[in-house]
Amino acid sequence: MKPMERIENITLLYEISKALNEHLDLKRSLYKVLDILASSMEMVRGMITLLDPLRDEIHIEVAHGISRSTIERVRYKLGEGVTGQVIETGKAVAIARISEEPRFLDRTASRRRQTTREISFFCVPIKKGNQVIGAFSAPLACLTMAYASLSPNISDKIQPLIPALKSNWLIAHVITCFIGYGAFAVACGVSAMYLLKSGRDAEEGGLIGRFPPTPVLDELTHQLVMFGFLFLSAGIITGAVWANSAWGRYWGWDPKETWSLITWFIYAALLHARMMRGWRGRRIAYLNLMGFAAVLFTYFGVNLLPGLHSYQSMQ
Repeated sequence: MKPMERIENITLLYEISKALNEHLDLKRSLYKVLDILASSMEMVRGMITLLDPLRDEIHIEVAHGISRSTIERVRYKLGEGVTGQVIETGKAVAIARISEEPRFLDRTASRRRQTTREISFFCVPIKKGNQVIGAFSAPLACLTMAYASLSPNISDKIQPLIPALKSNWLIAHVITCFIGYGAFAVACGVSAMYLLKSGRDAEEGGLIGRFPPTPVLDELTHQLVMFGFLFLSAGIITGAVWANSAWGRYWGWDPKETWSLITWFIYAALLHARMMRGWRGRRIAYLNLMGFAAVLFTYFGVNLLPGLHSYQSMQ
């Protein structure tokens, strides 16, 4: 690539990023992006299509050089034509001459309006997120809900709080702890994905091929652990304040308190190892799994031990 071409490409990317951040209205920003592409790359027609996952139907969201009636009329099924295949497979397609491509359905009448000059067609998928991450984290939520719903005589075990525990600090303590636990659960799922994906980044087919690259999974684990660690810290602090108002002391080495502190230290060690020692990859993933095992014992296991947080013994 020549230096001038490189400068032009960088300038084009800058203009596109500027347009995307210029307005709160995304559709308006996308129209501006298409205008930039039309003026910079002699684009005759352009459109951004979206998939309706409930109907497996693709529609035109914004377009350049296409009439409003065409935008409202044109629909594609998933896997249908070039556009449908690109969205289904997630792989870009470049067509040198649309007049020679049988997959090009010409629903926007580009081929019929073709002059003596040949028209090329490029179709690139836009991916946001990855449903596989949700699939790895959702089972943890399902198991927790199943435990709450199917545990024998669960309704009989729910007892009103004793007067000493009735406090506004209850809301702050429970909410912050559960947000932290939720972030750790998702981080655990992402770490499991990392360990499965590690060493197989080049693999494209099957479930592993749908995972994000390992650097993305590693960074996502770090961000989720930091988020969860913040809320776990807030949960421990609000719990201490609540304990002081209920029992007249901030800390009593109750099993729940002790294991919350152990969990906090595990995740603190993880963050320290990453930010100060430069740990990455598998070591962080294994340490993260260990941390979530501590979370599970803090949540479930302490009910088997005597203490103020062992609610099963308070019946």
